[in-house]
Amino acid sequence: MRVTGFQVQTPFGRQLAASELGHLREFSEQLAAYEEDDKEGFAAVVFACLSRGITQTQLADEFRVSAATISRWASGKSVPPAYSRGNIVTRIRRLILDEVEAMEPLLKNAATG
Repeated sequence: MRVTGFQVQTPFGRQLAASELGHLREFSEQLAAYEEDDKEGFAAVVFACLSRGITQTQLADEFRVSAATISRWASGKSVPPAYSRGNIVTRIRRLILDEVEAMEPLLKNAATG
């Protein structure tokens, strides 16, 4: 994700990373409200992940599908079955929260160090 690319040793880099972490937290909360019967919403979730720095390859590896499948999901050209969409969104949310949890101590250490 984009957060890991910030140079947190500088005040401006810490500010950018903290801002992005805030956006990721907000996004994860939005994902918590996802309903698996929402086909259009699923495409928006996948597209939002891609725009936040998760690559098609990362998502494809995570869900054991091709990058082309991820592209079709993001464009809304195809979606997995409803029972899978809920699980996929939950796993995406966990990936985002893992990123946030991994970066928070680094930001704190950089700010105090």
